[in-house]
Amino acid sequence: MNKKVGREQQEQEARKRVTLKKKKGKDKDESERGTAKLLVALGGLLLAMWGYVLFGATVFVIIEKKEKSERKPATILEIKLVDTLEDIHLKHTAAVNTSEYRREVDKAMQQFKDEIVKQVESGELVTGGDENEWSYESSLLFSATLVTTVGYGNIAPVTSPGRLFTIAYSCVGIPLTLVCIAILGTIMARGFKALALFLFEDSVTEEGIAFIPIKVSAGVMFAYLFIGALLFRAVEPTWTFLEAFYFCFITLSTIGLGDFVYGEGRTTDSNFVVSVFYLMFGLSVLSMCFSLMQEQVTFLLHHYLSLLLRKAKQYWKF
Repeated sequence: MNKKVGREQQEQEARKRVTLKKKKGKDKDESERGTAKLLVALGGLLLAMWGYVLFGATVFVIIEKKEKSERKPATILEIKLVDTLEDIHLKHTAAVNTSEYRREVDKAMQQFKDEIVKQVESGELVTGGDENEWSYESSLLFSATLVTTVGYGNIAPVTSPGRLFTIAYSCVGIPLTLVCIAILGTIMARGFKALALFLFEDSVTEEGIAFIPIKVSAGVMFAYLFIGALLFRAVEPTWTFLEAFYFCFITLSTIGLGDFVYGEGRTTDSNFVVSVFYLMFGLSVLSMCFSLMQEQVTFLLHHYLSLLLRKAKQYWKF
């Protein structure tokens, strides 16, 4: 009788092992299929987003460069002022009344200042500080900062069509970018958690949930920033390594202060595409790292608070 019961228990345990093995295999297949679907969706979204950024850069160049070519150069106003001052001077050459002369000169200078302010505010005036501002490369970076919500603020559209297009472009581009970043972050987080199961035994809870140690997430984040600092230090000779590192962090965290702007003052740069790709991919990397660190901190807080509550209950019980 005991032998029969023992055999039945062994058979039940064997069936459980087989069932568990099948379940694990099924879960693995479903996970692989889910990851494959995410990869396909991510590939399509990346192509769509990159094409969208190129499209935006092209439109901004067409709108803003056309407007700039129609604007008045500052030299026209300067020549007009010189001519006015010459007329005043010739008019009062033989005159003794210097106060009248000064009044007319002051009036001409004030009119010149008012005209300068008026035309700069309306966007009709070309000044020396913004020549070649809307090159294709700078428009590419501007489009990327729009959809990623970084927004350096170093350049901005001055035309009504350009501003309207900015609103419409951002309304479509920002959600597209957020979805792309979320999917890419999910894929990378899955990969990191799978790696944690093999490398860090203490990162797996009793429920089988894997948490990436904060030191690993922070290490990945700073490694990516370090690589970016080397890249931008090479293409921006005037920057120090610390300034390049600072630029990468401020940009990838979407703070975007605008005190350092890549490519400022240059009209052409063959490294723009690589740099923009680094920045856009880096948003997913930092987003993933911050998310993993948040998960770990939340888990640790929950764990230690639960432990503290248990200790408190035991203390008050006695």
